[in-house]
Amino acid sequence: MALVPDPSAPDGSWRTLLEEIEAAAGDGGANAARRAVGTARALRDAARDPDGARFGPALAELERLQRDRAGASWPGARLAREVRYNRLAPYERAAWLYLVAAVGGLAAAWTGHAAARVCALALLAGSLGLHAGGFFLRWGVVGHVPLSNLYEAVAAAAMGIVLWALVLEASRPTGWVCFASSLAASGVLMLLHLVLPGVLGPYPQVLQPALQSWWMRYHVSCMVIGGYGGGGTAAALAHLYLAGYLFRPGAAAFRRSLERHLYWAVTIAVTFLGVGLCLGAAWAGDSWGRYW
Repeated sequence: MALVPDPSAPDGSWRTLLEEIEAAAGDGGANAARRAVGTARALRDAARDPDGARFGPALAELERLQRDRAGASWPGARLAREVRYNRLAPYERAAWLYLVAAVGGLAAAWTGHAAARVCALALLAGSLGLHAGGFFLRWGVVGHVPLSNLYEAVAAAAMGIVLWALVLEASRPTGWVCFASSLAASGVLMLLHLVLPGVLGPYPQVLQPALQSWWMRYHVSCMVIGGYGGGGTAAALAHLYLAGYLFRPGAAAFRRSLERHLYWAVTIAVTFLGVGLCLGAAWAGDSWGRYW
């Protein structure tokens, strides 16, 4: 595993501890070689320690070695942002906050009180704010729009579900849109982090050359947040509509209110998917030399 920056590499690549030891010995730096050997031994001993108490000092020694070898190129600010992002865990926190918003939406829909609807709308907006804050914080960590892999796309689609639900709920508050969309977004994020963390790894990845086109950010944003988000909102409302049809067949007014929201959710999804397909064709022409 490449753990140490290579100051002689023009492309900024890193090298393993063994390569660092060999390079230091070849340059005649006995002290540097001993230091690299000491770091390697500390990491080995920490891995063998059953309670993991040695990992902290070993990793601190590795970080000092990395800083010294990287010099001015050490990405200290970017690493600090990544540590802050991992400690905050905004997507995981947003998943639980969406559950609270779902309870608030259900209470607002069940009671019909205006104050309960306002509270549910505020909970939905606050949950979305945390989710969006994590999105932009991850943007600062990875250095590009965080939509370059399946993990980031699924998390952004969940954000789109709540975004369009907030728009629909604010235009005609019922509480049911807040309930269904918050429950759907929470389920997506929990599936992402509790069930599929090994499949959809949440770790930042290098942006592939084909994804570096500026068309990509508009195409994927339009498809995922607009199209898939609007479609997810429509799917959540459709499931609620079917549940109402099965368990409350006489509640025609309830189904009519959902039909209005369903119409606009599907309209949003289809519109953004159509625009996104056109942007995707332009992206293909820019990256591969021909349109779809």
